Amino acid sequence: LPATSLPDGHQVTYGIRPEHVRIAETGLPVQVTVKEQLGGESYLYARSEDGEQIVIKTDGEDAVNQGDQVRLAFPPERLHRFGADGQAL
Repeated sequence: LPATSLPDGHQVTYGIRPEHVRIAETGLPVQVTVKEQLGGESYLYARSEDGEQIVIKTDGEDAVNQGDQVRLAFPPERLHRFGADGQAL
């Protein structure tokens, strides 16, 4: 996920594992560019409006296809924070 500015001027980047990203009714809009089906699971490779690539792990039965537009939710308890130096905060 893109870096965001903190009030004190430091930069932080948020990361999340593909299995924790959720397709939702509301959230970040992305377009699926590639769908990799691997039996019981699929990996969706998507791009946000600002060009960030996001990987989503779903079960192999999902109805999402390449070219689809979906919205993503990121559970706050699953987010990892990193400083400008790449070190976990």
